[in-house]
Amino acid sequence: MANSEFLRAKTESMSENERKEVEKNLIEYCKLDTYAMILILRKIKGWIEADYKKRT
Repeated sequence: MANSEFLRAKTESMSENERKEVEKNLIEYCKLDTYAMILILRKIKGWIEADYKKRT
């Protein structure tokens, strides 16, 4: 969905207000997506550390 919204904002005719709204929404989406990736990586790191402790 984010990809299609970006493409729509770049290729379709829309008002400046619409374009700004799409940009604002995409930035918010990217923030949440990045935060989710951080949480996933922290969880994976925890699993790796726990496994390492079991092996040593």
